[in-house]
Amino acid sequence: FNKDRKIPEAIKLYNYLYEKGVPKNDMIIESKSKNTLENVKFFLELLKEQYNLNNTTLTLITSSFHMKRCLGLTEMYINKNNLIESSVNDGITDLENWQNNI
Repeated sequence: FNKDRKIPEAIKLYNYLYEKGVPKNDMIIESKSKNTLENVKFFLELLKEQYNLNNTTLTLITSSFHMKRCLGLTEMYINKNNLIESSVNDGITDLENWQNNI
């Protein structure tokens, strides 16, 4: 998604999802992070500003290659009983093709 690194990956994904029919009001963008830890931390801060996360279940969607790290970092901030993981194979970062990713 972000081979040029000029446009934040979050913005590219937001635009992609919007083109696929996801309403803008259903998406929250976190685009200031530089790594996965910051992404999790900053995104959860955005969620907490807008929603009460007590007893809320979140679905974490990322590539299968990235899921273990992302889930572990998210569990630092949210009870794992409130997390559902949903990994996807993107043909680039999944376990069979990770070496093709820049």
